[in-house]
Amino acid sequence: MKRSPSVILFLAIGLGLGCQITNLVTARSPTATPTPTARPRATATELIAQVIASPTEPPTPPPTEPPQPVTATITEDNLRVRAAPNTGAAILDRLSKGATVQVVGRTAANDWLQILRAQNPDTPGWISAPFAQVNGALDAVPVVEPGQSGARPTAPPVQPPVQPPVQPYPPPQPVPPPPPTSRPYP
Repeated sequence: MKRSPSVILFLAIGLGLGCQITNLVTARSPTATPTPTARPRATATELIAQVIASPTEPPTPPPTEPPQPVTATITEDNLRVRAAPNTGAAILDRLSKGATVQVVGRTAANDWLQILRAQNPDTPGWISAPFAQVNGALDAVPVVEPGQSGARPTAPPVQPPVQPPVQPYPPPQPVPPPPPTSRPYP
């Protein structure tokens, strides 16, 4: 069972306050006859020490934030976005100087960057790397061969739930005739 430090502290404080309230109520009760007891009560500090010393699972590290996407800022005006990483490929779009795009792939030589296009994110395009300032770790971007799509900044694919096999209905059974009645019809 996992225990977080805040839950442990809350329980320990609650137990400690409960003991103090019990002492306060029994001390002020007019009908109670005080009798000495030899049983010592645990203090909040002792309870905290017991809870902390109890065997627990190792603490789970906090969730890490997803890596920041790698972006590129265009350094030349009217930069052509191409369908493939070469100057002979079809032009899909043009980008203005200062525009920022998300980088989702790169060539092995890092001379072309595959980007997500704002107008059509389902069809990535390619820009020449010397005309863009990369913001982020380019090594974190996957190498993409021409014709492949780069990594998409979406959630991993979700597997559909497994459906149990459908059981066919049994064939209809004939309905037996009603039993004869002993009463005559009126």
